[in-house]
Amino acid sequence: MTNRGKSPAARIIGFMLKGFVKLMPLDMACEFCRYIPGYFGGCIRGHVYKKALRRMGRGTYIHDSVAILFPENIEMGDDVSVNQFSVIHGMGGVRIGSDVRIGYGVKIISFDHVFSNPGVPIMGQGYDKGHIDIGDDVWIGANAVILKGVKIGRGSVIGAGSVVTGDIPPFSIAVGAPAKVVKKRR
Repeated sequence: MTNRGKSPAARIIGFMLKGFVKLMPLDMACEFCRYIPGYFGGCIRGHVYKKALRRMGRGTYIHDSVAILFPENIEMGDDVSVNQFSVIHGMGGVRIGSDVRIGYGVKIISFDHVFSNPGVPIMGQGYDKGHIDIGDDVWIGANAVILKGVKIGRGSVIGAGSVVTGDIPPFSIAVGAPAKVVKKRR
């Protein structure tokens, strides 16, 4: 759509967004835009993350106060929503399918510290990375934690407060710490 068909407010917002992204390095723009609430903040985050993420599908909405680290290693499908106070850490790579709902305070962490040598401080031993793959039509409840190397199958539900340390089959309901499948949706 050309600017001629847009409202004056939409044209002004578009102009500001283009300037915002050009003036600031992308990582700084990602960090800054996470604190802008409301509709305007959502517009800015959508524009910035569309450039920063490896892929961000249409209709995806990232609420304010969401921390996204290593965005270049993160893919999101269409119609994903990420609620407030969530963290997506993409060091090891994260793929989030389409129609995924991520609740308040969810942590998706694709790395861990290496700590195998007690003679070396943990800080100096590096990281153990593992790709996280979240299938389509998944709902992750509030304050759940998804750890490195996990695959969550299509249509699954992860209960609030659960800690997912292993793979979850498609159409499963998993709860607990560590998360266990308690029921199938089919």
